[in-house]
Amino acid sequence: MRCLVRTGRTSLGWLDGTPVEAVRVALTDQSGVKKALEGCDAVIHIAGVTRAKRRRDFFRGNVDVTKTILAASRDAGSIQTFCFISSLTATGPSPASSPATEETPCHPITAYGTSKLEAERMCRTYEDAFRVIILRPPAVYGPRDGDILQMFRWIKHGLVPTMGPADKMLSLIYVVDLARAIVSVLQSGSAGSTYFVADRNPYFASELVNIAADLLGKKARNLRIPTPVVYSVAAITQAVSWFLPRPSIINIDKVRDLLAAHWTCSAEKIHRELGFATEVGPREGLARTLTWYRNQGWL
Repeated sequence: MRCLVRTGRTSLGWLDGTPVEAVRVALTDQSGVKKALEGCDAVIHIAGVTRAKRRRDFFRGNVDVTKTILAASRDAGSIQTFCFISSLTATGPSPASSPATEETPCHPITAYGTSKLEAERMCRTYEDAFRVIILRPPAVYGPRDGDILQMFRWIKHGLVPTMGPADKMLSLIYVVDLARAIVSVLQSGSAGSTYFVADRNPYFASELVNIAADLLGKKARNLRIPTPVVYSVAAITQAVSWFLPRPSIINIDKVRDLLAAHWTCSAEKIHRELGFATEVGPREGLARTLTWYRNQGWL
């Protein structure tokens, strides 16, 4: 396994000590990426921008970079499969009674989701060069994840900030299952396609909170935040972030994401065509994640 690492990184981070060949290269450098990919059979394109101050920054990081990597993969001459890790946000939220399928018309509601959808379309223009497989995971959780960490921290203090519909439903996938799905599609002999990859059943957000609270041995009280307050806080933090080196975690786009009624998708296609199914349910996955947080001193 050869991992392309951005030149701006000061260390290998979580890759340090793993049995991979790390190559530092700017992902905007087509010739440099081409050289780094020479001799490889497949590309897993998982790099991307998840937070940005401007809409164009999402497109620069998710569309322009994807175009560069696609062209470099074609020019490398040895790539047979290109696997692009997209997102459920490229499709958009769904009705509770009808999880999104691969045939659902896409209606992303954030700049991030729109940029991922455009990157998907860019990938499809290279189908004459190699097999193109697009995976759309929903919320990914597990060790090293910061979002679930915040949930555990709030529950530890007896509170759970809630916003949006009380019956919100989510699809999700444990990070190890996502890794297994990537390996599965690379090893399959299937033609290029698009797949949602998630637990086969969606969950109520409240159900996940209850599992986390039970694992912590805590009782958490819901702290409902009115929608106008959420948008006001998001607008303020977004404005302040213009004067800071990094974009804010909470912004108006993120609020649209959080307030959406349901983020659910069907994983039937990948199960039917490739026989793939997740192995780690939310209770086991959250328990593993909590153990990792504690071992690292994060919680």
